[in-house]
Amino acid sequence: MPSPRSGTDRRFAPSRSTENSPGGRRRTLSQNFLTDPRAAVQFVDACELRGTDHAVEIGAGAGSLTALIAPRVATLTAYEPDVHLAERFNRAVAGLHNVSLVHADVLTEPLPAETSTLVGNIPFGRTADIIRWTLDQDVESATYITQLEYARKRTGHRGRWSQLTIESWPWLDWRLGPRISRTAFRPVPAVDAAVLQLTFRDRPLLSGEQLRGYQAIVSTGFKGVGGTLFRSLQALYRTGELGAAFELAGLDREVVVAFVPPEAWLILAVELSQPREQPRRPPVRGRRPGRGRLRQ
Repeated sequence: MPSPRSGTDRRFAPSRSTENSPGGRRRTLSQNFLTDPRAAVQFVDACELRGTDHAVEIGAGAGSLTALIAPRVATLTAYEPDVHLAERFNRAVAGLHNVSLVHADVLTEPLPAETSTLVGNIPFGRTADIIRWTLDQDVESATYITQLEYARKRTGHRGRWSQLTIESWPWLDWRLGPRISRTAFRPVPAVDAAVLQLTFRDRPLLSGEQLRGYQAIVSTGFKGVGGTLFRSLQALYRTGELGAAFELAGLDREVVVAFVPPEAWLILAVELSQPREQPRRPPVRGRRPGRGRLRQ
């Protein structure tokens, strides 16, 4: 699959919004390990792995998920920075000859060149960092366990869409997978978890000019100037053409940006990227002799 970040399809640079600013990140290696066998199988099923996949597991821990993933893929490279878990990991994967363990933070290491999919029960405190790193990888898919509210936030729960999801939508499909009870983890976290599935598209949903328009309206829209999306976009487009595009997208002019679904953004980008009709100028009439000239 061609990299969604390569060539003329070089797509989006996720905005560094305050929700994921460096000052708000909790950098820690602590992790809630998935210990419930049924929940573990549920997660691995949700990964939709193929026998030809070259998978990378993030936060492999003691190898309990690794042992379930490895039989379903061609190769599995497991990243786990905590060297104290190595002995337990080796016991869990004994006899699985397609598994290799890397004692490193995956965010600081190059992935194996053949990697096709990313999986893992990722540390909740590093979810934002790992997701943004994932968006820049040349892979086909990624399936992670995250906090339930994070997964909902990225997948349009109750009709509310995040900026990162909308920014990346032409290149990436975000889906909410099964919910996992917090009691399936040790130590038990404060909240439930869910499976978050990311699938990179073979090609973007929009053409080059439409993509540039898409990026412009998303960037302008999420700045929130004017209160509603319509008023925000009036900084870029005339009221008449905006009104026509909103009608085609099925949007009310009073809708706020968070409640505009991805499909509507795509329609707006297509309609607003159409060449504008130039107003017809009235024919220039011949001037009378001497008119408009200084008399000598």
